[in-house]
Amino acid sequence: RSASGRMMNFGVVGLGERKTLLMTLENVGSKYCDLGAPRKGMLTESAFSFGTHSPPLPGRIDPGQTAVVEVVFQPRTESDFLSMVNNFSISTTDGTPSECSGLSGAGPGCKQVSMRGTGVTLAIDAVPRAVDFGVVTVGCNSADKTVTIYNIGGAAVTISGFELDPAASSFSIVSHAVTPITLQPGRSTPVVLRYRPRGPGLESANLVIAHSSAYADAMKAVAAAFADTWFVVTSTNAHEGPNMSAYSNDNAEQGFLAGVTAA
Repeated sequence: RSASGRMMNFGVVGLGERKTLLMTLENVGSKYCDLGAPRKGMLTESAFSFGTHSPPLPGRIDPGQTAVVEVVFQPRTESDFLSMVNNFSISTTDGTPSECSGLSGAGPGCKQVSMRGTGVTLAIDAVPRAVDFGVVTVGCNSADKTVTIYNIGGAAVTISGFELDPAASSFSIVSHAVTPITLQPGRSTPVVLRYRPRGPGLESANLVIAHSSAYADAMKAVAAAFADTWFVVTSTNAHEGPNMSAYSNDNAEQGFLAGVTAA
Protein backbone atom coordinates (compact mmCIF):
# COMPACT_ATOMS: atom_id res chain seq x y z
CA ARG A 1 0.00 0.00 0.00
CA SER A 2 1.23 3.51 -0.59
CA ALA A 3 0.30 7.05 0.40
CA SER A 4 1.05 9.97 -1.89
CA GLY A 5 1.65 13.48 -0.59
CA ARG A 6 3.50 12.56 2.63
CA MET A 7 4.47 16.24 2.90
CA MET A 8 1.61 18.65 2.22
CA ASN A 9 2.89 22.20 1.61
CA PHE A 10 0.03 24.71 1.49
CA GLY A 11 2.30 27.65 0.75
CA VAL A 12 1.18 31.21 1.55
CA VAL A 13 -2.50 31.60 2.47
CA GLY A 14 -4.31 34.78 3.56
CA LEU A 15 -5.76 35.00 7.06
CA GLY A 16 -9.26 33.53 7.08
CA GLU A 17 -8.84 32.04 3.59
CA ARG A 18 -9.12 28.29 3.03
CA LYS A 19 -6.83 26.17 0.90
CA THR A 20 -7.54 22.47 0.36
CA LEU A 21 -5.05 19.81 -0.72
CA LEU A 22 -5.72 16.14 -1.36
CA MET A 23 -3.89 13.18 0.14
CA THR A 24 -4.37 9.89 -1.74
CA LEU A 25 -3.88 6.38 -0.36
CA GLU A 26 -3.65 3.62 -2.98
CA ASN A 27 -3.94 -0.12 -2.37
CA VAL A 28 -1.09 -1.49 -4.48
CA GLY A 29 -1.25 -4.94 -2.88
CA SER A 30 -3.28 -8.04 -3.63
CA LYS A 31 -5.64 -7.98 -0.62
CA TYR A 32 -8.13 -5.50 0.77
CA CYS A 33 -6.89 -2.87 3.22
CA ASP A 34 -8.83 -1.32 6.10
CA LEU A 35 -8.25 2.39 6.75
CA GLY A 36 -8.97 4.37 9.89
CA ALA A 37 -10.20 7.95 10.02
CA PRO A 38 -7.44 10.58 9.82
CA ARG A 39 -6.23 11.90 13.18
CA LYS A 40 -4.31 15.10 13.84
CA GLY A 41 -1.12 14.90 15.88
CA MET A 42 -1.15 16.13 19.47
CA LEU A 43 0.76 19.31 18.61
CA THR A 44 -0.95 20.01 15.30
CA GLU A 45 -2.42 23.50 15.25
CA SER A 46 -6.09 24.33 14.71
CA ALA A 47 -5.33 25.98 11.36
CA PHE A 48 -5.36 22.46 9.87
CA SER A 49 -8.52 20.41 9.56
CA PHE A 50 -10.09 17.69 7.42
CA GLY A 51 -12.71 18.02 4.72
CA THR A 52 -14.46 15.05 3.13
CA HIS A 53 -13.09 11.53 2.71
CA SER A 54 -13.81 9.52 -0.43
CA PRO A 55 -14.77 6.82 0.35
CA PRO A 56 -15.87 7.71 3.90
CA LEU A 57 -13.33 6.70 6.54
CA PRO A 58 -12.96 4.47 8.44
CA GLY A 59 -13.48 2.15 5.51
CA ARG A 60 -11.97 -0.49 3.23
CA ILE A 61 -10.30 -0.26 -0.18
CA ASP A 62 -9.75 -3.23 -2.46
CA PRO A 63 -6.62 -3.85 -4.57
CA GLY A 64 -6.17 -1.08 -7.14
CA GLN A 65 -8.57 1.29 -5.36
CA THR A 66 -7.73 4.61 -3.76
CA ALA A 67 -8.98 6.70 -0.87
CA VAL A 68 -8.77 10.49 -0.95
CA VAL A 69 -8.65 12.74 2.11
CA GLU A 70 -9.23 16.49 1.90
CA VAL A 71 -6.89 18.45 4.17
CA VAL A 72 -7.72 22.12 4.83
CA PHE A 73 -5.40 24.95 5.90
CA GLN A 74 -7.15 28.07 7.23
CA PRO A 75 -4.73 30.30 9.17
CA ARG A 76 -6.04 32.81 11.72
CA THR A 77 -2.68 34.31 12.67
CA GLU A 78 0.38 35.51 10.76
CA SER A 79 2.78 32.65 11.29
CA ASP A 80 4.83 29.88 9.72
CA PHE A 81 3.12 26.59 10.53
CA LEU A 82 6.03 24.15 10.48
CA SER A 83 5.93 20.53 9.37
CA MET A 84 7.94 19.36 12.37
CA VAL A 85 4.91 19.84 14.65
CA ASN A 86 1.95 19.67 12.25
CA ASN A 87 0.97 16.23 11.01
CA PHE A 88 -1.81 13.68 10.85
CA SER A 89 -1.96 9.92 10.70
CA ILE A 90 -4.13 7.20 9.20
CA SER A 91 -4.10 3.64 10.48
CA THR A 92 -4.03 0.83 7.90
CA THR A 93 -3.90 -2.99 7.99
CA ASP A 94 -1.09 -3.33 5.45
CA GLY A 95 1.32 -4.69 8.08
CA THR A 96 4.25 -2.42 7.20
CA PRO A 97 6.31 -0.83 10.01
CA SER A 98 4.58 2.12 11.63
CA GLU A 99 5.57 5.62 10.53
CA CYS A 100 3.77 7.09 13.56
CA SER A 101 6.22 6.55 16.41
CA GLY A 102 5.14 8.10 19.67
CA LEU A 103 1.47 8.33 18.72
CA SER A 104 -1.14 6.58 20.84
CA GLY A 105 -2.53 3.52 19.11
CA ALA A 106 -0.05 3.78 16.25
CA GLY A 107 0.44 0.15 15.33
CA PRO A 108 1.90 -1.50 12.21
CA GLY A 109 0.68 0.07 8.96
CA CYS A 110 0.18 3.58 10.41
CA LYS A 111 0.88 6.29 7.82
CA GLN A 112 1.96 9.79 8.86
CA VAL A 113 1.69 12.94 6.72
CA SER A 114 3.40 16.22 7.60
CA MET A 115 1.83 19.61 6.82
CA ARG A 116 3.14 23.14 6.56
CA GLY A 117 1.88 26.54 5.50
CA THR A 118 2.24 30.27 6.12
CA GLY A 119 -0.52 32.64 7.18
CA VAL A 120 -0.34 36.27 6.00
CA THR A 121 -2.61 39.31 6.06
CA LEU A 122 -4.67 40.08 2.97
CA ALA A 123 -5.76 43.69 2.76
CA ILE A 124 -6.46 46.46 0.27
CA ASP A 125 -6.82 50.22 0.62
CA ALA A 126 -8.32 52.92 -1.58
CA VAL A 127 -6.69 56.33 -2.13
CA PRO A 128 -8.38 58.72 -1.80
CA ARG A 129 -11.01 57.31 0.56
CA ALA A 130 -13.57 59.90 -0.58
CA VAL A 131 -13.93 61.74 -3.88
CA ASP A 132 -15.59 65.16 -4.08
CA PHE A 133 -16.64 66.16 -7.60
CA GLY A 134 -17.64 69.64 -6.47
CA VAL A 135 -20.41 71.62 -8.17
CA VAL A 136 -21.36 70.24 -11.59
CA THR A 137 -24.05 71.60 -13.92
CA VAL A 138 -27.06 69.31 -14.32
CA GLY A 139 -26.66 67.21 -17.47
CA CYS A 140 -22.94 67.90 -17.79
CA ASN A 141 -19.98 65.63 -17.12
CA SER A 142 -17.59 66.36 -14.29
CA ALA A 143 -13.86 66.04 -14.65
CA ASP A 144 -12.88 62.40 -14.22
CA LYS A 145 -11.49 61.36 -10.84
CA THR A 146 -9.20 58.41 -10.14
CA VAL A 147 -9.27 56.15 -7.10
CA THR A 148 -6.22 53.91 -6.73
CA ILE A 149 -6.60 50.50 -5.10
CA TYR A 150 -3.49 49.26 -3.26
CA ASN A 151 -2.59 45.83 -1.93
CA ILE A 152 -1.24 46.70 1.52
CA GLY A 153 -1.17 43.11 2.79
CA GLY A 154 1.43 40.37 2.72
CA ALA A 155 0.06 38.19 -0.09
CA ALA A 156 -1.58 38.49 -3.49
CA VAL A 157 -5.21 39.69 -3.52
CA THR A 158 -7.64 38.97 -6.36
CA ILE A 159 -10.11 41.73 -7.24
CA SER A 160 -13.11 40.19 -8.94
CA GLY A 161 -15.14 43.27 -9.82
CA PHE A 162 -16.15 46.90 -9.31
CA GLU A 163 -19.64 48.36 -9.02
CA LEU A 164 -21.46 51.41 -7.70
CA ASP A 165 -24.03 51.34 -4.94
CA PRO A 166 -26.68 52.42 -5.73
CA ALA A 167 -26.24 51.31 -9.32
CA ALA A 168 -28.86 53.78 -10.62
CA SER A 169 -27.04 56.95 -9.60
CA SER A 170 -25.50 59.95 -11.34
CA PHE A 171 -22.05 58.43 -10.85
CA SER A 172 -20.38 56.04 -13.28
CA ILE A 173 -17.26 53.94 -13.56
CA VAL A 174 -15.37 55.13 -16.64
CA SER A 175 -12.61 52.55 -16.70
CA HIS A 176 -10.66 49.96 -14.73
CA ALA A 177 -8.41 47.02 -15.48
CA VAL A 178 -10.03 43.86 -16.78
CA THR A 179 -11.16 41.69 -13.88
CA PRO A 180 -10.26 39.44 -12.23
CA ILE A 181 -7.10 41.33 -11.26
CA THR A 182 -4.40 39.77 -9.09
CA LEU A 183 -2.51 42.41 -7.11
CA GLN A 184 0.80 41.39 -5.61
CA PRO A 185 1.79 43.04 -2.30
CA GLY A 186 2.62 46.70 -2.84
CA ARG A 187 1.00 46.85 -6.28
CA SER A 188 -1.99 48.99 -7.26
CA THR A 189 -4.66 49.45 -9.89
CA PRO A 190 -6.65 52.61 -10.85
CA VAL A 191 -10.41 53.06 -11.15
CA VAL A 192 -11.66 56.14 -13.02
CA LEU A 193 -14.99 57.69 -11.91
CA ARG A 194 -17.30 60.33 -13.36
CA TYR A 195 -20.27 62.36 -12.13
CA ARG A 196 -23.11 63.57 -14.38
CA PRO A 197 -25.91 65.00 -12.21
CA ARG A 198 -29.47 64.31 -13.31
CA GLY A 199 -30.94 67.01 -11.12
CA PRO A 200 -30.03 69.59 -8.47
CA GLY A 201 -29.01 68.60 -4.95
CA LEU A 202 -26.35 66.69 -3.06
CA GLU A 203 -25.74 63.12 -4.20
CA SER A 204 -23.55 60.32 -2.92
CA ALA A 205 -22.73 56.73 -3.85
CA ASN A 206 -20.19 54.05 -2.98
CA LEU A 207 -17.61 52.26 -5.04
CA VAL A 208 -17.68 48.54 -4.18
CA ILE A 209 -14.50 46.55 -4.74
CA ALA A 210 -15.11 42.80 -4.44
CA HIS A 211 -11.89 41.04 -3.52
CA SER A 212 -10.49 37.90 -1.93
CA SER A 213 -9.55 39.33 1.45
CA ALA A 214 -11.53 37.62 4.18
CA TYR A 215 -10.50 39.99 6.93
CA ALA A 216 -13.75 41.56 8.07
CA ASP A 217 -12.56 42.40 11.58
CA ALA A 218 -9.62 44.37 10.21
CA MET A 219 -11.99 46.24 7.90
CA LYS A 220 -14.12 47.09 10.91
CA ALA A 221 -11.09 48.62 12.59
CA VAL A 222 -10.31 50.67 9.48
CA ALA A 223 -13.91 51.85 9.22
CA ALA A 224 -13.83 53.11 12.79
CA ALA A 225 -10.98 55.46 11.88
CA PHE A 226 -12.88 57.04 8.97
CA ALA A 227 -16.27 58.01 10.33
CA ASP A 228 -17.24 60.03 7.23
CA THR A 229 -16.78 57.07 4.87
CA TRP A 230 -19.24 54.20 4.57
CA PHE A 231 -17.88 50.66 4.31
CA VAL A 232 -19.65 47.48 3.23
CA VAL A 233 -18.23 44.02 3.78
CA THR A 234 -19.65 41.04 1.93
CA SER A 235 -19.11 38.13 4.26
CA THR A 236 -21.12 35.64 6.25
CA ASN A 237 -19.18 36.45 9.41
CA ALA A 238 -18.71 40.21 9.21
CA HIS A 239 -19.57 42.35 12.20
CA GLU A 240 -21.46 45.55 11.50
CA GLY A 241 -20.34 48.90 12.87
CA PRO A 242 -21.73 52.45 12.97
CA ASN A 243 -20.47 53.19 9.46
CA MET A 244 -20.18 49.63 8.21
CA SER A 245 -22.78 47.15 6.97
CA ALA A 246 -22.56 43.56 5.82
CA TYR A 247 -24.24 41.21 3.40
CA SER A 248 -23.28 37.76 2.18
CA ASN A 249 -22.53 36.37 -1.26
CA ASP A 250 -21.75 32.96 -2.68
CA ASN A 251 -17.99 33.48 -2.84
CA ALA A 252 -17.62 34.94 0.66
CA GLU A 253 -15.68 37.80 -0.90
CA GLN A 254 -15.09 41.08 0.82
CA GLY A 255 -16.40 44.32 -0.64
CA PHE A 256 -14.43 47.42 0.27
CA LEU A 257 -16.18 50.73 -0.32
CA ALA A 258 -14.60 54.08 -1.02
CA GLY A 259 -17.07 56.91 -0.58
CA VAL A 260 -17.97 59.01 -3.62
CA THR A 261 -19.63 62.34 -2.95
CA ALA A 262 -20.71 65.39 -4.89
CA ALA A 263 -21.70 68.83 -3.64
